[in-house]
Amino acid sequence: MRDLPSLFARLQQLAEDPASGVVLQPPAYDRAVRRMQERVQTASQEAMRNDRMPDDFVAFLRLANGARIKEAWVSPWSDVGRELRDPGWTGVVVGGVGTDAECEYDWRDGRYHLVRLTPARTRLGAYASFAELLAAMMLGQGVV
Repeated sequence: MRDLPSLFARLQQLAEDPASGVVLQPPAYDRAVRRMQERVQTASQEAMRNDRMPDDFVAFLRLANGARIKEAWVSPWSDVGRELRDPGWTGVVVGGVGTDAECEYDWRDGRYHLVRLTPARTRLGAYASFAELLAAMMLGQGVV
């Protein structure tokens, strides 16, 4: 169960039970997703790069505009890209775990990373796709 449709179907099942700790937001509107993509692209161009949001994360937003999986969370479109004002930033936050780790997409290597929020920003894991990251979040929260 590592593909996005299967993971999302499992999250939908869990979200039906309030005791599961899983909450899915309604899908993001296409217009909202385009605004997020434009915001990211504009910030990227200002930094003299040509970055764009990964298609698999955008696909998730079209299924659910954010999610809570117990202590883990997936960002809604409106929160994506806020960190891009920092010219040294090389990725975009797409979620997190509690208050001590973020899930980031890094444009330099095209991978998702779980990063501990310390001054050193230690990487705790790397994932080739959003589905792999989501599966790891679900496993870490005991909802697989």
